[in-house]
Amino acid sequence: MRIFTGTLVLLLWCFHLASGQDTLHIRPGFGSSELYPYTLFRTGGVPWQQMTRGAFDESGKPKWFRSRLQNTGTTPMQLMVICKAVDTLSGSIAFSGGQVRPLVLTGTHRPVRLREYPSNYLTYSFLLPPGQTATLSLRAVTDNYRFTLAPYAVFERVAGIKYLYDQQLYQGLYVGGMFLIVLFGVAMMALFREKLYVFYASCVIWSLALMLVQNEYYYYVFDWIPKFFISKDVYGVIVTAISISYFFFTTEFLNTRPKDDRILLWIGKISSGVLAVLLVACLLLDYRLFAVRGVFYPFLSSLYVIIIWLWVKSVRRGYKPSYLFAVASIPVITVGLLETMLDLHHIPVAVIYNTYYLVTLWEMFLLTMSIAYRFYREREAAAIVRQQQYEAEIRARDEERERIARDLHDKMGALLSAAKINVGLIGRSPDSQLVEQTEQMLLLAVEETRNAAHNLYPANLLQLGLVPTIRDLYGRVQAPKFTVDAIGMDDERLERPVEVALYSIIQEAVQNIFKHAEAREVTIQLIREKKNLTLLIEDNGRGFVPSFTRGRGMGLENMARRVEILKGQLEVDSMPGRGTIILVRIKGGK
Repeated sequence: MRIFTGTLVLLLWCFHLASGQDTLHIRPGFGSSELYPYTLFRTGGVPWQQMTRGAFDESGKPKWFRSRLQNTGTTPMQLMVICKAVDTLSGSIAFSGGQVRPLVLTGTHRPVRLREYPSNYLTYSFLLPPGQTATLSLRAVTDNYRFTLAPYAVFERVAGIKYLYDQQLYQGLYVGGMFLIVLFGVAMMALFREKLYVFYASCVIWSLALMLVQNEYYYYVFDWIPKFFISKDVYGVIVTAISISYFFFTTEFLNTRPKDDRILLWIGKISSGVLAVLLVACLLLDYRLFAVRGVFYPFLSSLYVIIIWLWVKSVRRGYKPSYLFAVASIPVITVGLLETMLDLHHIPVAVIYNTYYLVTLWEMFLLTMSIAYRFYREREAAAIVRQQQYEAEIRARDEERERIARDLHDKMGALLSAAKINVGLIGRSPDSQLVEQTEQMLLLAVEETRNAAHNLYPANLLQLGLVPTIRDLYGRVQAPKFTVDAIGMDDERLERPVEVALYSIIQEAVQNIFKHAEAREVTIQLIREKKNLTLLIEDNGRGFVPSFTRGRGMGLENMARRVEILKGQLEVDSMPGRGTIILVRIKGGK
């Protein structure tokens, strides 16, 4: 008999625990308490602990649950039940004295201004007399999304209002912070028109949009919402857009290398394209995105995996901003993966979203600092380049002056000195032969003066243009033999700064060929394709190793400086024994 009684008591106790039908005792000084442990759910035997974890995939089907509260004090208690993210919520409160009070229909489909408390939380307030027990019966429906009941708690009314106020304050701080970051991103995008800032602004805007939609901020503007919001498809669109934008932002921020990272980049771009196509197809065919979410998960997950992989490669390359990127992004990526894999874990959806708001604000703040740091580094590098250019220009100018001084001293000085001596001799004893010799010296001095001026800025370049000047200058040279071609030019003149820069580059290259190459043939080609201009200088001389010439001469450095001024590209291809090719590409060269 004792064994039977003990077994019966044990079974009743287990049933009591399983049903979760404990009564919450409200005492003086009560502040708040979760209602889950004191709730009986009529949902096919599902434990109450799973109610907060989105365990119910039967979207659109009602869930019933009942909670009991007892005022054990001697004064009435003003209580407030608070929950969130339920589309339709209704029910009643039955008091032990026999009174039954129906609850006003509420839910996310009801405008904020028509709710008991104007916020994105759902509330029911009631007075619980002393010594009485209230049974709270609720019917909840969530359409086209995983059902979750979090939070679900009862507050003393003043504490509940303070809780709602605090939540609105936190949300307002998040919205304000994100809005400032959006303004920063848009300003950077407008000022610099670079892809990095476009994708950065896109990430911030979509992240802010997700928070505003999830917390029903649209009700502060409208009293109705379109079907696109009611169906929750807007969540799928925003999450997909965030993932795609973040992938492309990562490729720009981490300075990925198209050649080394091309496989990862192509996989990411293909995944992004597939996601975009799936999104458009589902919307056009009116498929609920929540119902087909499993199709999106592999591609969304692949984007996050690629982002992590690109970050690892960036760290290995020693790119310093990648460390700050990790501190900022890993928490968001982790939360994103958790949200993507809702079917594989039981973390409450509300917890994931609240954590997401916090880490996205943290992430965007750090990424803003990273972009500002990167901007500072780029400006600093540009200042160094400008200083190097200035120093190179000074050196080139000094070398040019030294060459002119040397030519004037060695050639002009000697000729004029000899002519002066001859003039003195002619004054003492006129001699026709001496006069003729002096005349030849003066003519040679004039020719040398003309040559010096020609080297500074040849008159033919000003009058005829680049191609005729090069042909006139090197067309009669026998060794090496020059071939000058113009393809797609159609006798069209280039802009004067472009002509002068290309002329200087050709002069520099040809001087190097004369001095070092021992070439037999030299080809100079100027090619125009649409708005692009290409200069090719090729010889069959000795060749050299380009890396060995760094710091040993100004020739290639002067060429690189002039090409950079034209915003072009300089390529030098040479090996000992197989000649040299110098290639200059200018986009939009006129």
